[in-house]
Amino acid sequence: MTGSKTGNAPESAPAAVTALEKQVAALPRTPGVYLFKDEKGTVLYVGKARNRRQRVRQYFSPRSSDSRFFVSTVRRSAASVETISTSDEAEALILENNLIKELQPRYNIRLRDDKDYLCLRLDPRVPWPRLELVRRPERDGARYFGPYSSAMTAKDLYRFLNRSFMLRTCGDRAFAVRTRPCLQHQIGRCMAPCTLPVDRDAYARSVEQALMVLEGKTEELKARLKEEMIQRSRALEYEAAGRIRDLVAAVEAIEARQRVVDLQRTDADVIGFAREMDRMVVTLMTVRRGKVIALTDRRFSKVGSSDEETLRSFVVQLYGEGAVVPDRILLPFDIPDRTLLERFIRQSRRDGVRVLAPRRGKGRQLVAMAVENAGKALREWASLEEAGPTRLSYIASRLHLPGPPNVIECIDVSHTSGKEVVGSLVAMVEGELATSRYRRFKVRRDTRGDDFLAMQEVLTRRLKRGVREEKGWELPDLLLIDGGRGHLNLAAALKHELGAGALPVAAIAKDRRREETAAIRLRVREKILVEDMEHGQIPREAGEHKPAARVPRDFDTIYVEGQKEGIAATRTTPLGLLVRLRDEAHRFAIRYHRGLRGKKSLSSELLQVKGVGPRLVARLYENFRDLDEIRGSSAREIARRARISPALAERIKAALEPPTRGT
Repeated sequence: MTGSKTGNAPESAPAAVTALEKQVAALPRTPGVYLFKDEKGTVLYVGKARNRRQRVRQYFSPRSSDSRFFVSTVRRSAASVETISTSDEAEALILENNLIKELQPRYNIRLRDDKDYLCLRLDPRVPWPRLELVRRPERDGARYFGPYSSAMTAKDLYRFLNRSFMLRTCGDRAFAVRTRPCLQHQIGRCMAPCTLPVDRDAYARSVEQALMVLEGKTEELKARLKEEMIQRSRALEYEAAGRIRDLVAAVEAIEARQRVVDLQRTDADVIGFAREMDRMVVTLMTVRRGKVIALTDRRFSKVGSSDEETLRSFVVQLYGEGAVVPDRILLPFDIPDRTLLERFIRQSRRDGVRVLAPRRGKGRQLVAMAVENAGKALREWASLEEAGPTRLSYIASRLHLPGPPNVIECIDVSHTSGKEVVGSLVAMVEGELATSRYRRFKVRRDTRGDDFLAMQEVLTRRLKRGVREEKGWELPDLLLIDGGRGHLNLAAALKHELGAGALPVAAIAKDRRREETAAIRLRVREKILVEDMEHGQIPREAGEHKPAARVPRDFDTIYVEGQKEGIAATRTTPLGLLVRLRDEAHRFAIRYHRGLRGKKSLSSELLQVKGVGPRLVARLYENFRDLDEIRGSSAREIARRARISPALAERIKAALEPPTRGT
């Protein structure tokens, strides 16, 4: 490949167009990639073409019917165009994808922010298989499922399968050195094959059942489970029968979210597409064995490419590097590069895949469903943006604030038995999370597990900086505290003491009925199990649940200065914005706390080794991910990466070796 940058940025706007047109006229008529750049050299857009001169010239043709806002932007803002030659159009397709991911141009569709969608990996050939969340499947003989364009969908399915079928979750290194069962076994979510004498056949059956869920064979799985449940009940093994009944109910729950569409029981990905000006929504409908198992939407703004180019770029980025490829990929409309796209996917990922734009039949119905979903998501996106100021105005009215809280901050603390106490501060601007305003605090005083003392220190440090008007620490329109009325009183007293009396503060607490709800559900399950034991069989049809007791809906309570009663907040109301912010503060605090706790654990073990001090521990942090990685490395590797003597590396290796298990 060869690149050729054509010309420098002209001095005036008319000259810029003239100079750019001269560059375009000099472009070759061969396949390749073109990059539009502004006066600062920033890449605005990356495209590929079979004939670069003809394609780029279309942007500046007065007879062009292309009315995209981006075309006028190119004519006005582009100062130069750079081209890269390729041997053929397929190579240009690959290069375009790589450049988009590397350069992240403003007007290109960027699918994954340089990351691939999540997939689930399971290798049934190893002695104790486990599920893994991976981003780039490899041709290593393992089974891969996905991709899931929604990380939440993939993680929810991962947790469901591990919890339901009690598969191990620990990595291979931790599995090899563990000496006692972990917490997952203690709460009944893992068989603990790492330390306990688990029946291999029983574990293999659990793995097979998890695979059946991933493959969409839920009907067959339910039939097997119900038969086993009846056998267990007849053998008076009521506890085992009750567990199987709960598993059947869990499978039915996940099956209820799947829609049967048949499609000759093949695997397919159906793509829906909706666009309004520079905003676009692409819906990915995942069909496995004739069932819709996932339906996810992706939003894109400032999209400058045409519909055909955008759709092609989406497919290339989705399947180009490591994604699981189904039997069919159904598009909402035909594109000129469809044959090239099909050949590209076959060469890079899988033989036999077909890229289709169906015009009739079941395939067209599926595409229409995906397009309808994309259109709905686009309308909801637009209405949500329009409702943003309305939501903030509602919050201001409900909490009696002086005006809409355009900037909201939330503070939370986290610790384990009073150790490694940390605080977190997260923020929203105009109703959207603003990560640039996130802050972390390591609590300096010995709080001995007192949340109020920890919150007092974090609040004091935050408010002092705000009162001093330090850059980046401006006071928000509303300060939210994770806690109850006691935390609210603490914040109110501190703000007056530190000179920030006009700052509105509120507190948000999880409702205690959540714990009551869990207890009620547990009692209902125990009652059903007792009735099963009394009758000696599963009531009604095998696996059928009795009506569950009505339980109160989850909600949070917001406490505001000057108001005696708390305000109920649910996620489906405008006040749900504050619930979301509190959850984000909680997540951010726990992440920081776990990181510090992990480092301290590593330090405590290493500092026991003769010749190891804080500086060497810090160097080990820089070169090894965690304690398990050090344990799994040879003494020679430790010496090389930490730049220490072989003798000291041997001592570290010996000190970290797990004790020999008894026979």
